[in-house]
Amino acid sequence: MVSARGTKVLDSLKTLGLALPAESPKALASYVPFVKVPTGASSALVFISGQIPWKDDWKSLHTGKLASEDALKAAGAEAGKEGGLLGVAAGQEAARRCALSVINQLNGATDGDLGKVKRIVKIEGFVNSTEDFTAQPLVINGELMKYELMKLEYIWCFFGYTLAT
Repeated sequence: MVSARGTKVLDSLKTLGLALPAESPKALASYVPFVKVPTGASSALVFISGQIPWKDDWKSLHTGKLASEDALKAAGAEAGKEGGLLGVAAGQEAARRCALSVINQLNGATDGDLGKVKRIVKIEGFVNSTEDFTAQPLVINGELMKYELMKLEYIWCFFGYTLAT
């Protein structure tokens, strides 16, 4: 049974026009979706890593490397194509997809009740970019704020958290 807090998290995602996949994407290589480490009789830390930017179909990936505006202009017609040099907006879309993937894994770790999340322990993000690209914070932080994920109660717990078990 999903708690009221867990329902609020899922409702908040719907309000933003976001949805978790019906089933988790197939694991690649030796990937483990999450690891729970007990910290006491009624709590655990959950570690989720290796999230990648799945497209809306949850079967294929966003690919490419973020580049500066100058590099994009120099690339001409090839700029902006999947797998090539991309701008901030494409990076933000990939960051949004990674965030949803993390929430999805957390949903699995909490047996479908995101209301069990108690707090953040660590937030970390990585951006594939060229040497001249300097807008990594705009890609990660900008995307989260654009969708107000960091402003919504309990939603922002998806990167690192403590669970009540």
